[in-house]
Amino acid sequence: MKNSYISTVMLVIVLLISFCFEAAFASSKEFKPSFGPKLTQTNTKTTSIFDKMQHDQKQKSPNESGDSALPPGVVFSDNLVQDDSVEQFAADVYKVLVELRGEEYDPTVDSAFHKAKRPTFAVTWNHEMWDDHTSRWRFVSSLLYWHHSALAKRVFPQLTILMIWTVVGIGIVKSNTTPLSHIDLPMTSLSLLSGFVASLLALRCNQGLERMLEARQAFGKVVFYARDLASVIRHEVFPLAPKTSLKLARHLSIFAWLLKNFLRGSRANGSDEDLIRTMLPSKADADFVLAQRKKPVAVTGRLRQAMHTLCDHCNISTADELGIDMTIQYLEESIMLTERIVASPIPPLFTSHASRLLTFYLFFLPLALQGSGSLTAVGTFVTVLAVGYAMLGLDEISYLMEQPFKLSPLYHLCKKAMRDVADQFCLNIPSLIHSENQNYRPIPPPYWTNDIGQHDTFEATCNSTSTVLFQG
Repeated sequence: MKNSYISTVMLVIVLLISFCFEAAFASSKEFKPSFGPKLTQTNTKTTSIFDKMQHDQKQKSPNESGDSALPPGVVFSDNLVQDDSVEQFAADVYKVLVELRGEEYDPTVDSAFHKAKRPTFAVTWNHEMWDDHTSRWRFVSSLLYWHHSALAKRVFPQLTILMIWTVVGIGIVKSNTTPLSHIDLPMTSLSLLSGFVASLLALRCNQGLERMLEARQAFGKVVFYARDLASVIRHEVFPLAPKTSLKLARHLSIFAWLLKNFLRGSRANGSDEDLIRTMLPSKADADFVLAQRKKPVAVTGRLRQAMHTLCDHCNISTADELGIDMTIQYLEESIMLTERIVASPIPPLFTSHASRLLTFYLFFLPLALQGSGSLTAVGTFVTVLAVGYAMLGLDEISYLMEQPFKLSPLYHLCKKAMRDVADQFCLNIPSLIHSENQNYRPIPPPYWTNDIGQHDTFEATCNSTSTVLFQG
């Protein structure tokens, strides 16, 4: 009995000793997580967060390293991805903004709005335009440049027909030989109709202004969300997967252009194939976008596909994943809002009724004025001209604002959105460590040329940018 007790105790001691040796041996091995880079005991020493950020930036230069955290070919299988770089991205943006889309004004907008001497809504305004718009001399300039007015050019055909009819109507009343010359149409009765016409035109203009404001806000959000998403990708995803991040940036930089094409139609805007193939050098990526029915939706789908794969294979936090996904959702919401404005006009029943009343009123106005005997022929002509210009102008303004994307400065907003996205990747940001900023010098990207200040030529700027782009 005593021997069995001693044997049991010895067995327990042997098991404890073996367990301790096994635990010590296991703790000396590397810790291998299920995804992401390997972590060893040598990497667990305490360092400041700024030293860690600087170490990651130096160890993983986007010009030298690929997306090692991703399985090969899991997101973008084209071989051209391996040749991409921030410098090439900046050069492609320069080509689009300066060569392919380098016009000062939007070529798809009526030239009458570009040649107007007064500022128009078809361009994005600067401080000089606002000074001119709010000047006390604005009344004088409006009269002096009346013949350059885009609105006057658009209502000129309708107004010409009205004035021809006015001359004919004055002759009919004076001749007393036609049935119309014997119609007694007092101005009091016609003035009752003018109140309804004016109210309908004012209401229609208000509805048009609301649609234009909604359209401007919706497209303005595209610029904001694209810039915000590019900033998150640059600082959260780029250190882990630089090549894939640049691919996302390329898709994001053309999102506003594709949405502009979708809202205006390829017949007026063109196909934008030159722009797409420049910013998406991968043939598979460009062919995919060009073949889609809704090209902006194809871009958001591509962004979400890439982010899903990155979240599965890279150490992206849940907060960053949710933030990126929410921003992509906001971009899709902008597509929905702008598409709704294009697909749903002001009810045609309302606009048709207002047009019929306006036509009826202007048709009988010269007959009533001349028949009243209170005005001469010249007075009737001038009165009809003034009233016709006012009412036809309001009617034309309401129609222009009803489809706001044909007049809004989408061309300039697309340029701003592309610059903002590219800035997040191409600007050399100073380090958070003060001692490493002694030789820092801000270098303007090449695509700022001819837009923001005066810079060097494209070649010199691109070469200097490539040397210090990731300094600090």
